[in-house]
Amino acid sequence: MTELQLTIPAQDRDSGGVRLKPREVREWLQNLPYMDALRTLQLANQQLRLLNRQVIAPGARLEILDEFLRTYQRLSETAPGDPADAAALQPLLKQLSQNIGFGYKILVHVLANGKAGFFDARHLPAAMLGAVHALGQQLVHCYMHYKRVPRALWGECLTVFRHAQSSNRSGYTARLGGNEPIAIDASFRLIALLKLTDPYQLRPGMMAALQHYFRSHIDLTHMSSLDHDPDAAILMVPAGDQRLHSSESDGIAIDITALLKQIRNDILRLEKQQDQTRIGGMAAGVPGALLLATLKKILGYWEERRERTTSREDAAIGIELVVGLEAAYCAINGNRPFDAKLYLTGDEDNHINIGAPAAPGATPRNPPAAKFQCVTTNRNSGGLGICYRGTSPSPRVGQLLAARRAPPTPGNWVLGVFRWLAESESMNGFDAGLQYLAGEPVAAVIRPSATNETAGEFQPAITADQKRGEQSVRTIIACVNQLHTGAAFALYDNRGVQHRARCIELLESGSGFDRFIYQLLS
Repeated sequence: MTELQLTIPAQDRDSGGVRLKPREVREWLQNLPYMDALRTLQLANQQLRLLNRQVIAPGARLEILDEFLRTYQRLSETAPGDPADAAALQPLLKQLSQNIGFGYKILVHVLANGKAGFFDARHLPAAMLGAVHALGQQLVHCYMHYKRVPRALWGECLTVFRHAQSSNRSGYTARLGGNEPIAIDASFRLIALLKLTDPYQLRPGMMAALQHYFRSHIDLTHMSSLDHDPDAAILMVPAGDQRLHSSESDGIAIDITALLKQIRNDILRLEKQQDQTRIGGMAAGVPGALLLATLKKILGYWEERRERTTSREDAAIGIELVVGLEAAYCAINGNRPFDAKLYLTGDEDNHINIGAPAAPGATPRNPPAAKFQCVTTNRNSGGLGICYRGTSPSPRVGQLLAARRAPPTPGNWVLGVFRWLAESESMNGFDAGLQYLAGEPVAAVIRPSATNETAGEFQPAITADQKRGEQSVRTIIACVNQLHTGAAFALYDNRGVQHRARCIELLESGSGFDRFIYQLLS
């Protein structure tokens, strides 16, 4: 019998000063300072690393890991209000998940390879369930934060699951850390579905939302043999870390026919009402429009493997970019940041001079946009692949950007949007895919109509004349939720002329911006 190969720490430490009894560990974890999440995570990681180096009876280790899993879930569900605190907690949460995974892999290694007694072998199914779950948590953490997945991670998840399949234990069901009961194969299917959503192209927050959605509908999927029903919708889970494949001889087949039907029905409901609270399995707080766009993207990706319509060519060109709507506005506006008070002249309701320099002594509220130096890796007519190394500007998928050729021969600014994003393997920067939106953007200022009688606040915006087939259309990009289809607004162009305009079609709702087709009313 071939030995199951997993990466585990050596159990070579003595037990001096380490709590080895489940009851002692439970009491210790319950008394941690949970109001100080950072300190609690540090202590939990330190203790679990020590436990992973001890020789512990399989049954006792299983109980101990379940207690640490409860602690992990408690801390991961407590979101700090300060973004800086949340950023500091994430590496420690990931580390705790890794240490829990090591604990379960130690159990699988010992039990599957016959290194424990006959009586202890009964714990193997629970150990495999815990290992698949813990490895899946680590994968999801990488996807949520656009981090590269370590090469061994997916392989070990597959190794454990295949062992469960071959030993006829994949249907084993239990509660992990007090959660709802789940089977080994259902836990694996959940991870596989998330992996095959093309996670590096998902908008921020959608990985967690989809995890909740797929978990609620996991019974609509099941494992399938390679000689499956030709009418069934099959996802092939790749053996390596490639993206979605239509077929692969050593892959694992998952039948998603019923799940696709559910997704289509939910898309229809969202198109009618834009209310995600009526969609089964969706967590509160996910915007209906964002959920609709995500489900449509996944449906199209699963139903039809889309090939590129244009080929990419290798290219290594220096470019500089700015991230976000206000930064793009500033760059396009000759490095003058938006501040309506600096440009108002005469009758404030009728004239705004966007391109004029600031009045003497005036200080803009926002500094000029920071420019980041990148290198292209490839390009085609629709966009660029880029590589950035340095202190990251922390972009998000779906966020607006402006890019141009870097000095000493800079070109004109081009508007684009981040379509996929992945942290570099060195964790010093990122790789990304940019899609062009407009080639000749123009800085503008808008004043949305708050009511029929009053006007809203002045807002930065960017306009561009573009082609839709043979038709020329005017497009405008504004801060999210400032405009909507049918909304009238005042538009001040770069000559200071005021126009009345109306949005007639929403083209895209991105991270921090909305893009509309508009028409002039006067």
